[in-house]
Amino acid sequence: RPGPSWVDIPLDVQAKIIDPHKLISFSASREGLLKKKNKKILSKDVSRFLDLIKESEKPIILIGNGIRLAKAESKVNSMLKKLKIPFLTTWKAMDLFQENNPLFIGRPGAIGQRAANLAQQNSDLLIMIGARMDMGQTAFMHQYLAPKAKKVMVDIDKYEINKMKMEIDLPIVISADLFIEEVLFQLSKNKVDGQKFSSWHRQCIDWKKKFPVVIDEYWNYEDGVSLYALVEAISKIVKPGHLLIPGSSGACSEVSMQAFKVKKGVRVFNSEGMGPMGFGISAALGGCLASNKKRTICIDGDGGFSMNTQELETIRRLNLPISFFVLDNKGYASIRSTQKSYFNSRYIGSSEQGGVTLPDLKKISRAYDIRYFQIKDNNSIIKVLKMIFEIKTPVICRVSISENQVTAPRVITKKNNDGTMETAPMEIMWPPVK
Repeated sequence: RPGPSWVDIPLDVQAKIIDPHKLISFSASREGLLKKKNKKILSKDVSRFLDLIKESEKPIILIGNGIRLAKAESKVNSMLKKLKIPFLTTWKAMDLFQENNPLFIGRPGAIGQRAANLAQQNSDLLIMIGARMDMGQTAFMHQYLAPKAKKVMVDIDKYEINKMKMEIDLPIVISADLFIEEVLFQLSKNKVDGQKFSSWHRQCIDWKKKFPVVIDEYWNYEDGVSLYALVEAISKIVKPGHLLIPGSSGACSEVSMQAFKVKKGVRVFNSEGMGPMGFGISAALGGCLASNKKRTICIDGDGGFSMNTQELETIRRLNLPISFFVLDNKGYASIRSTQKSYFNSRYIGSSEQGGVTLPDLKKISRAYDIRYFQIKDNNSIIKVLKMIFEIKTPVICRVSISENQVTAPRVITKKNNDGTMETAPMEIMWPPVK
């Protein structure tokens, strides 16, 4: 599949009268999936999978959104409890587990959490279940992904496995739920001693404690609002049933996915990979309606927010409880970061000096008759959040972010002095390490 496709349906086809009952139906049934993956082959694959776990000393499981699509949430929880192996999640699967799950280490990737990257990179067995391993997940460098680990990849689509530019020791083409069911069946007869991984688990937890995403210094930040502090504060105030739907890409999405701490019952939904600016307002609108008008939090960039403000009229008319936190950094911060790093700070089309200006958020709020707030510094974060979360109608909150606040890291895989491997440097933190 080389790229996007355009499907053009002629008007006469659109207007044709049909009888749905006479159409040939299609159903990707479980039986059909099992026919494609012979039961004996699946049994053999899972047996080999359990053997690899028994041979391992530092296994790690990476769980992707395929678990949700296969409706295998409860099954994967049962498997994790039996195996007692520490696990990671992709961004899309982050709300399947609570932050305080004792086996949860974090979310790895190019713009990931440092402890999660350390655990992944130093594992000797990397188990990927329902994770398609996109470029952000692999840091654009397949050859450095868990370089000393044997790799198991479970995916319903063989092409997602075949695209990997590395050896997958055990590729298993099957739906996640069918794979996990077979694992649980075999574990009932052939148990794995999860206690043997306890020292490895403690090491992963130590990394998690040593390298938190949000550190105290962020709250002492004086140049506007620290986005990491804001996301941490939102994590604490959200309640079960609330939705977090960040904007398309850049700081609003990346820091939300890095720093947000998931609670039980909180749904997190972000752009599925294309990073389209303008995503935030539309996705928040759709998510709020789909959840039967539950409180929805959208952290968006000022550039992306400005691309879809006409939808604010729909939000106002339906009186949806959506709270927009718009990061005002005077333009396109991610583009400016690239221009600063690679193009001698020639800020063309990314800021006012480069020819880009954005409308006043307060005036937009007034035009659509939506409540307006502003967070100017870290000291006002908690106070303003409490006021906003008492309001059950739409809200727009301007967040004063420094134009120079760096959030997107350069991707580096390196060997530390103690021999451990690490993807992503300390630059994931703000202020950047000098």
